Amino acid sequence: MPGDLKEATEQKAAMAKAKVPLLSATETAVNANAGSRAVSIVSELKNGQATAEVTLLQGTTFKKVTEKLD
Repeated sequence: MPGDLKEATEQKAAMAKAKVPLLSATETAVNANAGSRAVSIVSELKNGQATAEVTLLQGTTFKKVTEKLD
C-alpha cells in the first residue's frame, strides 16, 4: 500500500501541472500510431514536466509512448 500512495501522490502532482487533459494526450498518441488502441495511461512528472505514459496495443504488440501534458 505505501507504494500505491506514493504513486498516486506523484500522479496527482503531475496532473496539477498539466494543461492538457489525459484524454487529449491519449488521442494524440493513438492518432500518431495508426491501428493502435490505448490500453493504459499514467500521468507522471519527468524533470518537473507533466507527461503521460500511454501504452498502446497494435495487434499483439505493445508500445509505450510519452506525451507532454503542458
